[in-house]
Amino acid sequence: MIKVIVVDDSALMRKFLSEILSTDNDIKVINTARDGIDALEKIKIEKPDVITLDIEMPNMNGMETLKAIKKNYPKIQVVMISSLTTEHAQITIKALEFGAFDFIPKPSGRSIDINIKKSTEEIISKVKNANYSKSKIIIKNPIFALTKLEKKEEYSEKILKNNHLNKIIAIGISTGGPNAIMEVLPKLPQDLKACILIVQHMPAGFTKAFAERLNSVSKLYVKEAENNDVCSDGKVFLAPGNYHLKVRRQGVNLIIDIAQDDPVNRHRPSADVLFESVAKNYSRNTMGIIMTGMGSDGAKNIGMIKKFGGYTIGQDEKTSIVYGMPRVANELGNLDKVVSLYDIHKEIIDFTNK
Repeated sequence: MIKVIVVDDSALMRKFLSEILSTDNDIKVINTARDGIDALEKIKIEKPDVITLDIEMPNMNGMETLKAIKKNYPKIQVVMISSLTTEHAQITIKALEFGAFDFIPKPSGRSIDINIKKSTEEIISKVKNANYSKSKIIIKNPIFALTKLEKKEEYSEKILKNNHLNKIIAIGISTGGPNAIMEVLPKLPQDLKACILIVQHMPAGFTKAFAERLNSVSKLYVKEAENNDVCSDGKVFLAPGNYHLKVRRQGVNLIIDIAQDDPVNRHRPSADVLFESVAKNYSRNTMGIIMTGMGSDGAKNIGMIKKFGGYTIGQDEKTSIVYGMPRVANELGNLDKVVSLYDIHKEIIDFTNK
């Protein structure tokens, strides 16, 4: 039985979240709390496995509470409840850096009842995965230790002037992704001879904040992808939430298209869409990487990269927070190699130097 405490200053939200979680036989909501101070008192007594934690609360907000939980109870997993605002998106990304397992977008307005019930499956699965992840390896270097790079503007200016494209690195990732990506990108050199395209399952409104954070700690130039962006060495493009990421040929250039076509594998963006697109347009000069995440998105079409002469790798079970997507890809025979999270940057560098 997974013991959960729901923390939110809204009595309505506490009620809805508690009711949703209680529909699952493996979860027991053992208590609720109205703010961080109340939560810490109850955590000390109740010793929960997972906390759902609102960001904006009186007396002690979500970030302050998260830091206190991680300092005093590091094995308790935290799922943030975040409003769909630019400010909250930035705070949510910071919360992931400070040890939150994942987050759930918070519905608002009169439709709160309808929207939150539509998210029942997502809420339950994230709480379950948070509990499961307690047995997994924690990222070696907490990403809150990463600081903004000095002279980043100079790096970006040099990269922006470069229009040459050597190779494409396509990455599909989901649950546990933000921390895992943060473990890889900052280790890649400024002169990387490749453009990196990333599909991270993340709601609309949060990918821009995530891309900005990645850009601040990476020598590469990272941005949320837009239509007609040109793929070139040293650039990283993150699929916007609720948009598929594809590429197309335009003369000698490889151009980005983002589109709101139907979800694939219940996802938009979908890693399968990205992998198929780069395989058909850049064939053997493409590397496909499938990383931590539940489900099977990307597992099938990463095989197209392999079929067209590219190189494919998957994150191993030991370092995956959720060993779903890479497991299925491996079982389908679509991976050339399975590697630790801590070696993925080496594989990228080796591939681009061939």
